[in-house]
Amino acid sequence: MAALPAAIAISGCAIGSGAKSRDADARLPSVDVASYMGEWKQVAHIPNWFQRQCVSGTKATYKLLERGQIEVRNECQTKSGPDSVVGLARPRAGATVDSGQLRPASLEVAFAPQWLRWMPLVWANYDVVYLSPDRRVAIVTEPSRTYMWVLSRTSDVDASVWRDVESRLAELGFARDQWVKDRS
Repeated sequence: MAALPAAIAISGCAIGSGAKSRDADARLPSVDVASYMGEWKQVAHIPNWFQRQCVSGTKATYKLLERGQIEVRNECQTKSGPDSVVGLARPRAGATVDSGQLRPASLEVAFAPQWLRWMPLVWANYDVVYLSPDRRVAIVTEPSRTYMWVLSRTSDVDASVWRDVESRLAELGFARDQWVKDRS
């Protein structure tokens, strides 16, 4: 699969960027783990090299595993057909799960094979920095703000929620010309 090599590379890439971390100010204080599980469709993102093969239908599915770990399945449609990769997420250093709440809303994710997950560089930090009031739209980024995804439970986002998303992106320092809204 084309996604696997890219996913392995990105796991280390986000950590090693060297950019100043702004995550402590932006990440949500908590997120309910159980309600965050399930399928999220990508509705906007900063274009990146590891998703360049994706032409439509990009989505992430989260599934709660034992010991507080989370399976992350990323999928998209490419010119040659469907592509997917499965990774593992866990609370990031300093984050805890208490009464079903991830505090703060910060995970580390690895798409590297199981036998490589002992290496710190295969784990990338990701933060949930926005959840709509109805918990159906989220913004996920990482400390350097090199990567960003707007995820939604549906392909369409209500206009008032979208205005909130755009406002939050601006607050986070994402210029409008940095990101693209995906086609439904």
